[in-house]
Amino acid sequence: MKFKLIFVFLILISVLSYGQRGFNKARLNVEIIFDKECDFTYFIPPTYSGVKPLISGRGDRTEWLQLLIKYKLTSKSKEPLWIDELTFDWCIFSKTTKRYILSKKTVTYLDVSTDKSVKYAAVYIRPQIIKRYFDGKEVDEDEFVVRIQPRINGKKLGEPKIITDKKNYSRLGAFWTYEQGPKVNVLPNGLLNKQQTPFAPIDTDIFQFIKPSKQE
Repeated sequence: MKFKLIFVFLILISVLSYGQRGFNKARLNVEIIFDKECDFTYFIPPTYSGVKPLISGRGDRTEWLQLLIKYKLTSKSKEPLWIDELTFDWCIFSKTTKRYILSKKTVTYLDVSTDKSVKYAAVYIRPQIIKRYFDGKEVDEDEFVVRIQPRINGKKLGEPKIITDKKNYSRLGAFWTYEQGPKVNVLPNGLLNKQQTPFAPIDTDIFQFIKPSKQE
């Protein structure tokens, strides 16, 4: 009887291991399709109001710059797969009136489905950054190069996506090679994810859930 139990146990382990390998293989077959453009939009923080215990408050009236991308996840699986962690490594580069600026931001989303629906991801630039480095003037996509590296559960998913105007890219070049340049100002906190902004409670139905920063 004891040997039978051991035999059944070994078979069960083999089945579970094979199923896990099959699932991992399916995850590696996931593809991401980006929209061709990155939307640059200025937003004024919302005014929140309500009755107790809700908090009433009015945000700063200065504008934040949102960089928004659209994407789809597809797989060869017949049924949609659930991705534990989908990560976007953002990197933006621009030439201001004084010097180049470069900023990076990693944003990880949890429990993302490959159901082929259009999904959204965004990062934000604070008003103070615009005032300090762009002389307070509104900047648009013609002044930026945006590079995004997607990852699934920590592993790179394809090549980095360069989202920018071709003329602008030829002018600024492969900006990630400039990071150590003497004229490049690297801004460690130049980009924020949605949860770090006054827009966190808005449009929660169209944005994926962001992994809390303490777990990054």
